[in-house]
Amino acid sequence: MLGDMHYSGHSGFTAEQFKYAIHEQMQAPKIRELYTQTPMTYLIDDHDVGIKNADSRHHSVARATKGFKQIVPNDL
Repeated sequence: MLGDMHYSGHSGFTAEQFKYAIHEQMQAPKIRELYTQTPMTYLIDDHDVGIKNADSRHHSVARATKGFKQIVPNDL
């Protein structure tokens, strides 16, 4: 999957705030079913870290990744 799980990110978010944004997306039954029943690889993109055109060097990438791993922990 190529990013854009949520658009609520902000580059100043903490890992906990990123976790909450992902958690909110998972509340939709069809989305939750898709993400929990379908094996996939997810590529975090600039919208997921909260700043347009961010790359892996941006300071919010580590926090967004940590938040994602807290809610979707399997093998990450």
